[in-house]
Amino acid sequence: MNRMIQERVMAMLQHAKLKTELWAEALQTVVYVINMAPSRAVGLQVPQALWFWKTPRYDRLRIFICEA
Repeated sequence: MNRMIQERVMAMLQHAKLKTELWAEALQTVVYVINMAPSRAVGLQVPQALWFWKTPRYDRLRIFICEA
């Protein structure tokens, strides 16, 4: 899991043409998106929904480094 997260962070930074100084923000974003996606480990349920007992809202998702 750590390697997957690291690869996603680096991919996001490269895609956005950003330096590695923003790795912490990219890391938070990657973990947030992982927790918003269905997971096989919990029977294809959304981890965030299991933790907070409510359906997550996807309307707040934006492209990384989006000005919106």
